Amino acid sequence: MVLGDIVHESQNAFVKGRQILDSVLIANECLDSRLKSGVPGVLCKLDVEKAYDHINWDFLIYISRGLRQGDPLSPLLFVIVTNAFSKMLDKAVRDGLMFGFRVDPTRNSLQVSHLLFVDDTLVFCDADLG
Repeated sequence: MVLGDIVHESQNAFVKGRQILDSVLIANECLDSRLKSGVPGVLCKLDVEKAYDHINWDFLIYISRGLRQGDPLSPLLFVIVTNAFSKMLDKAVRDGLMFGFRVDPTRNSLQVSHLLFVDDTLVFCDADLG
């Protein structure tokens, strides 16, 4: 019940009231808009290999050796861990170190720097050709 209030809006998996398909649709709109505009950009897909098999999360105090796949808490705890990664990407955007894609670059529309699909992450960045 609390997860939806504390987890970044870019994560749509395992959070009540959110649908993973929403991230797919947002990613499609961002990419389509960028391709139509002709503005160069980078789309990077990160895949956390064997995310549930063996994870050591030092900042989750009560877990010392990680969680095994099938543990009912592992998806929820993994979402909390990826939330920290989302916060780091948000800070990079705020600090001007990276810029995400705009859904409609001709307007001051939604800027998307990343989307999370459980253990897959899409990172959207401007490209500097100079």
